[in-house]
Amino acid sequence: MKPSIPKGTRDFLPSEVYKRNFIFETIRSVFKKYGYQPIETPTMENLTTLTGKYGEEGDKLLFKVLNNDMFMEMAMAIDKLDKIGKEKVIIEMTSRGIPQAAAEGVLDLLNIETLPDLEKAFQNAPTGLKGIEELKEFHAYLDLTSTSNKIKFDISLARGLNYYTGCIFEVEADTEAYPNLRMGSIAGGGRYDNLTEVFGLSGVSGVGVSFGAERIYDVMEEEKLFPEGVEKDLDVLLIAFDDASHKYAFKAVQQLRDSNIIADLYPAPTKMKKQMKYANARQVPFVILIGSNEMESGVLTLKNMTTGEQFNLTIEAIIEKLFTR
Repeated sequence: MKPSIPKGTRDFLPSEVYKRNFIFETIRSVFKKYGYQPIETPTMENLTTLTGKYGEEGDKLLFKVLNNDMFMEMAMAIDKLDKIGKEKVIIEMTSRGIPQAAAEGVLDLLNIETLPDLEKAFQNAPTGLKGIEELKEFHAYLDLTSTSNKIKFDISLARGLNYYTGCIFEVEADTEAYPNLRMGSIAGGGRYDNLTEVFGLSGVSGVGVSFGAERIYDVMEEEKLFPEGVEKDLDVLLIAFDDASHKYAFKAVQQLRDSNIIADLYPAPTKMKKQMKYANARQVPFVILIGSNEMESGVLTLKNMTTGEQFNLTIEAIIEKLFTR
């Protein structure tokens, strides 16, 4: 039987993992700066939990707020507007049981680009006006941020999940700074009220956002936005010339690690050329060379793999040098 991974999953090699971790750590640090607290939920969930959120129970919860069983049909069709065009969207909406006049009227609303025009269009719709007031307040807060000039109002925006009850949003890569990018949204989310009621916790509202890690990765990789050294995983590699010096190096590597220096020891005292080739492949900035002379004197050879410079230092002096560089 040929080994395989589950459908929808993939393996990531070290180079990719370092870059993905950079993305996750950046997101995590921003949330931490804004005072958010972390939680962890299971990777696997009971099927009833998911069907309760997206299926029948989720629909019931949404309909209590919207009271309109055609809304999701329209939203799902509108979500395809930029992909299949206006005429085909109208055909899809009518095929879902929406009258053609209503479908055309909804699409006409999507051409509105300002809140005052939207307010005028909904002047006889109290529920719509309430939503517009919420958007006005939201925009008032956005105007106080440094990113207000990067935010665009889009009435045609629709999300695929049916539990949103308020503002929804999507984040796109900055095509002004990077005009060659051809990428859709890289993050998205929205407001939901009482979603936790499905799980027995009522009266709790929130705003959720999900990040498209693969899309963010692709954008950063394409535009070379990952910082230099993001793949660096070792400060120093110890290279031993024989069995005796390998045991000596084993003790030395412990001292380095105890000093919070990321260090590794090549697993066997093989040919130096092979060990140095490995060091280059790992992009290690420094190697420590240990042979019989180094063991006797206690003075080790530290080599800078970028400049080729070599220094004869004790392990204590090496620790100090690596800490202060």
